[in-house]
Amino acid sequence: MYKTLKLLLVVIAFGIFVYKAYVFLDPDFGWHYRMGEVITNTGIPKTDPFSYTMASFPFVDHEWLTNKLVYFSYDEVGIFGLSLLFAFVAFLAVFLAAKNNILLFLLATSAIIPFFGVRPQVQSWFYLSFLYLLLTSHKYWSKLRLLMPLFMLFWANMHGSYAIGVATLALFLVAKMARLKRVEKADLIVIVFSVFATLVNPYGIGLWREAWMQFTDTNLRWSITEWMPAVFSFNFPFMALIALSGVFIWIYRTSLHLEKKVLYLVFLIQAISSVRHVPLFVIIATPITLEAFKYFVGDLKKIKFGISRLRKGVKFALIGSLAIFAVQAYFALRGGESLSENSFYPKEAVVFLKENDVCGRLFNDYGWGGYLIWKLPSEKLFIDGRMPSWRWNASLPTEANWAMKEYSGVLSGENNLEKVFAKHGIGTVLVPVDRPESLFSKFARKIENIFNKEKPYKFKEDLVDKGWLEVFNDGKATIFKHPDCPLEI
Repeated sequence: MYKTLKLLLVVIAFGIFVYKAYVFLDPDFGWHYRMGEVITNTGIPKTDPFSYTMASFPFVDHEWLTNKLVYFSYDEVGIFGLSLLFAFVAFLAVFLAAKNNILLFLLATSAIIPFFGVRPQVQSWFYLSFLYLLLTSHKYWSKLRLLMPLFMLFWANMHGSYAIGVATLALFLVAKMARLKRVEKADLIVIVFSVFATLVNPYGIGLWREAWMQFTDTNLRWSITEWMPAVFSFNFPFMALIALSGVFIWIYRTSLHLEKKVLYLVFLIQAISSVRHVPLFVIIATPITLEAFKYFVGDLKKIKFGISRLRKGVKFALIGSLAIFAVQAYFALRGGESLSENSFYPKEAVVFLKENDVCGRLFNDYGWGGYLIWKLPSEKLFIDGRMPSWRWNASLPTEANWAMKEYSGVLSGENNLEKVFAKHGIGTVLVPVDRPESLFSKFARKIENIFNKEKPYKFKEDLVDKGWLEVFNDGKATIFKHPDCPLEI
């Protein structure tokens, strides 16, 4: 009966993951698909093929091979097939971490479901889970460690999170040497050759520059929601896992190896500093918690009626984890549905722009960049999800040194939109309509107005004041055209 229930829960959870991936259209999916098409048909581009603001920028596609697979898979099996594939990868990652413990499995899946979708970073969960399993298995590590450079070579060409894999490998093995108080020459060789293996990619050392650029860009922590510190989001399963793992790891800290405690602490710090790293912490914390829990069970066996009481406690804990999963799944699915193509993206506006010539260049919303690269390939864009960290000294006066800063400055009023638009030859603007403010947003705005008496800048009102004409509005997207453009754009 218990095994049947576990299997049923796993099947239900898998179905929820598939549905979430199917209805949720990741803002970056479009450029992943289109980049895969470009690489397949013409090879890896040396500069950015999708923007006009930073067209000469030496863009590094740190997931170029994944993008090729996304392009091929979408054309062959569609979004449903991709949803099944990515759900399987995510579930395999959690299974390797939680093994046969249904309580930790539910808690782990609850914590990562808000981040799940048809997204390249999902594969990094599996790679990290597999790496940890290999590192902690003395039997398999001694036999397979010489193959680690090949694994890192593969990871480096699939996704930029390879840098986390290399760091995990080095941290674990160095901490292990410190615990054993001896140098393992074979492990040092594995670390060195794994680093060199990651250089076997279309960009060479440039792949590491890209990883370092994103890792050190503090601007991401405060401008992009997914990169913000975890304190700005509410993920109850994540907090519950911290509490649960923290208690067990502290109690059995002397039984756990140093290298495991080091990884736990490092990934916890990373998860707190950036929401994006929460799934990686879950993948590392789950097996360590499971190991500590086994020590706990061993202690209970020495106590009369300890195991019977544990079973009763586990039943209540399972009910609690089920409730957590149900609530988290509900909100995750609602969030996914709100970011579907029909709900969030400018589907009808794209049809309008295809039927009417775009006047000049198109100024677009950041969150719609990837979608427009996919659905409106004839137009280059101002910005998309790849570009927040791109900074350099532009060689052409018509390009930007930092497109994200120009974009934010235009919307906030810090940059004169007439100068920016003239610089880039912008004649068409596609932005979202103003959505109703939430109670929290209204409260925050009132607090801000107490300290800032200046009237807040309104981008669309400024456009209208400067003579720009609204030519399309479907309640989701608004299109403006420059007054010198033909009436029918």
